[in-house]
Amino acid sequence: MQVHYAHKGNEHTKDSSGLNLAVTASPPKYSAGIYIMLAGDDIIPPETPVHHVDINCRYEQNSPMHIFASRVHAHSLGVVIAGYRFSNDLKTVTEIAKGNPNWPQAFYPEKEVITIQPLDFLAARCTYNSTGRQRSTEIGSTAADEMCNLYLMYYAERNTLPSYLQCYGQNIAGLVDIVPKDSDKPLPRNPLLEEMAHSGHHDDSKHGKTHHTGKTHEGSVNGEHTEDYLSLDVSGFEFVKNWPETDLRIGQPTSVFLTTDGTLMIFHRGDREWGPFDFRPDNIYQRKKDGPIPIDTVVEMVPESGKITRTWGKNLFYLPHGITVDNLSNTWLTDVATHQVFKFTQNDLKTPSLVLGEAFKPGSDEKHFCKPTSVAISHQDGSIFIADGYCNSRIVKFDSQGNFVAQWGTSSNMAQVLSTERNPGTWLIPHSILLIEDRKIACAADRENARVQCLDVVTGDIKSLFYLPNKNAGAYAIAYTPENDGRLWVATAYPSAQQTWNGGVTVFDMHTMNPIGQFGTKDLNRPHDLAVDPKSGNLYVADLIKPYTIKRFYNGNYSYTKKDEVIGPKEEPLTIGNLPNSIKQLLNSSVLDTFTPVLIASLLAAPVLAILSVTLCIKLRRKKYSPEPPAVWWRNKRNRTGFKRVRQDDTLPLDSEEETTDSEDDDVLYTAIANSKKNAKC
Repeated sequence: MQVHYAHKGNEHTKDSSGLNLAVTASPPKYSAGIYIMLAGDDIIPPETPVHHVDINCRYEQNSPMHIFASRVHAHSLGVVIAGYRFSNDLKTVTEIAKGNPNWPQAFYPEKEVITIQPLDFLAARCTYNSTGRQRSTEIGSTAADEMCNLYLMYYAERNTLPSYLQCYGQNIAGLVDIVPKDSDKPLPRNPLLEEMAHSGHHDDSKHGKTHHTGKTHEGSVNGEHTEDYLSLDVSGFEFVKNWPETDLRIGQPTSVFLTTDGTLMIFHRGDREWGPFDFRPDNIYQRKKDGPIPIDTVVEMVPESGKITRTWGKNLFYLPHGITVDNLSNTWLTDVATHQVFKFTQNDLKTPSLVLGEAFKPGSDEKHFCKPTSVAISHQDGSIFIADGYCNSRIVKFDSQGNFVAQWGTSSNMAQVLSTERNPGTWLIPHSILLIEDRKIACAADRENARVQCLDVVTGDIKSLFYLPNKNAGAYAIAYTPENDGRLWVATAYPSAQQTWNGGVTVFDMHTMNPIGQFGTKDLNRPHDLAVDPKSGNLYVADLIKPYTIKRFYNGNYSYTKKDEVIGPKEEPLTIGNLPNSIKQLLNSSVLDTFTPVLIASLLAAPVLAILSVTLCIKLRRKKYSPEPPAVWWRNKRNRTGFKRVRQDDTLPLDSEEETTDSEDDDVLYTAIANSKKNAKC
């Protein structure tokens, strides 16, 4: 039982709330239950004063149910939610419920009991006003999303109906056309209920301000990156349409991983999808009775051709999520339905050699997880790092034998998520994790916070943060490549105004923590995971939008550009073979014939010059002559004490070689966080 109070009490407040429980010798005549109507897979466009989301089903139970109370639920864009009963011949329509989702969340009694007969139709309509919001809003489970729920409390003859019934989405074609036209008319003002709803909450409506869950950010227009950032040359990426060569028949792909020996690993859900009713409110999986997925859920293939070399994993998993292969070729996988992490050796792909977590029992202690998403394994000592996950907001560390070592992180509260104040070390779905061992950090995609957080593998202290330019995008997955002192690749997705998904990849410089490139294409919809070939830069993306497949993007001769700066491939040693053509033309055969003896003469003269230099040096010492040392143009002056200091004003160039000491690390970190903010959910 939950008790919600409109006003905060004190030690003198008399509390008479509670529950009266009556016990009878004979069974009751009636039993009660909840019939929930809810929507999914809908997107509310920005700046739209009236937008409808509809739900309808046919009541196919064998016994009538009697509605005696109702409750509506939506988030900040919700204006009114109405529910109706249509007779089975569609000649009679009766209003069941109509409520303002901004009023106190409670069940309100019906004026009279409404009976739903078998084969009647039920319909609900949620009406939204997105005026003032500059982004699309998805129907989803987070506070940044919207919801469309109508709860109907009913009673029926005992043992004739279950205690829980549901209606999801639109199921009756054409029924939305006969919903009463006044369904979206707001209810009359009710000052008492409005005061109760706003009690204890921050509200600026009296000052002409309205709080929306849409996030705004500096340096961007309509959620898109501005030209101040480096942009990745999209022409260098090409979607490979005829890949893979073999017919890849998989279910919903959730993870992809490229091993050190060059094998592409795919983890998919076979005949399963993560549905809205798969978990109870306490995160218990409700489809256990369906058994594990009966087909192979792991696919191994050659990246270049897409040729399948092996499949395995049947009858092992219920709802796959993440896959990782360590340097000893052990495969690690997570199952969000069982709340477990599995380790398989190459010698036995049917029985896990290590299992972390207790099957179908979610928790947040040292032996339980709640929908864990991803695993990273240390190549040095075998330490295990787990991103946990959809319910918990933590990173958990175990030793190589599976013994608990430490955990770090807390949940981001909604005030932080919906503003720019997202505290370091707080998480909202840590969704993907990897280790960068030479830097001694673990990085994880903080999905709903639109960022990546990197923490010390020993202390758990946050060392660096990478904020997505588009704060409305989710940071779904990350990959790392070592070129150019480190690149962090982040797979992103966000809903568009056209009720589709926009997918992309944002690339960060590990040294500056700034975004240096973005890659987007119509062929990339909702990336859930990605792998990057460190040799070629080719991308492999697990896309959640049908048709389910892995998408390969060939990486041509790409470069990053920013105004007057060009960052391209690393410079090669200057040899005659790679000189520009204009110089080669000057070095014709006669020039080369002359060049060779000159080179030999120069080499023979080197010892003589050395002797003369030593003699000159001795004489200068004797004269106690101490000239200023010449500029050493070839010296590598790169600062290796940590991150470069981030520019705090216009006087210090970003590439300044100003030294930072260990005592300044915290100052540098939080300065980076502040500047990153300025630039800046399956």
